[in-house]
Amino acid sequence: MADSLSDDELLEAWIYGEQGAFDIFYKRHSGRVVAYALKRGLCPEDAEETAQVAFLKLHQNIERYEIGKQSLPWFFTIVHNCVLDKLRSGGKAKNNLQRLPESELDNLPALVVPDSESEQVPLLAMALNSLPENARNLVEMRLQNDLSFKEISKVTGKSEVSLRKNYSRSIEILRQVLGVSKKGGEK
Repeated sequence: MADSLSDDELLEAWIYGEQGAFDIFYKRHSGRVVAYALKRGLCPEDAEETAQVAFLKLHQNIERYEIGKQSLPWFFTIVHNCVLDKLRSGGKAKNNLQRLPESELDNLPALVVPDSESEQVPLLAMALNSLPENARNLVEMRLQNDLSFKEISKVTGKSEVSLRKNYSRSIEILRQVLGVSKKGGEK
């Protein structure tokens, strides 16, 4: 199964029995689901659990997906309902997690390296996983690999202007997910 299929095509393939379609859909969106649950106030452990429940409900209700309709709004309705259910059932709030200060966005490389010994996945790593793959790759090339936009342009074949715009949008998404405002401080 090709990773190049759209989300809508993946769900359609899954309905018709393509086994690998679910795996690709899961890999593509599991980080985004966890980030969504975190942003809505769940602690990391409950956010992970809620993501698993959401994908289970997706599997149980896949026959309700209307082929030709957009898959992500439909799926995130399931996700949203799972998050609400968890919060109503007394899910633990992420009150023990601190919002990242604005200055930390300048130090993303130091924060991105996941600690395999830790039971908690770092909040920033989850936020990065919420980005589309091309945006995540751009942020990693820019910050982890310390490449200039000119160097990234040579690697990707995209214009520097386009890369700068996409990078700016990606950082704004990270700020929103992490609850960091542009002017510094928490939102």
